[in-house]
Amino acid sequence: MLGALMGTLNSFQKQNRQNKTTVEKRAEIDARIKEKVAKEKEEMEADKERLDRERREREEEMKIANEKETVRFVLMA
Repeated sequence: MLGALMGTLNSFQKQNRQNKTTVEKRAEIDARIKEKVAKEKEEMEADKERLDRERREREEEMKIANEKETVRFVLMA
């Protein structure tokens, strides 16, 4: 009888250790995923800022070119 109880206890302890290992591995995976998502978010924000800056620069260049063309047209008329 004592042997059966010891076997059950050992089995429970083994399962408990496996569960802790599984939980720890899952926590590590979750932490890596969160870190990767945060990094990707930062990269996306940086890309958005760069694209917005480039768009504003192009718009400004087009505005200046349009103004020069208008001035040239007025002077020719």
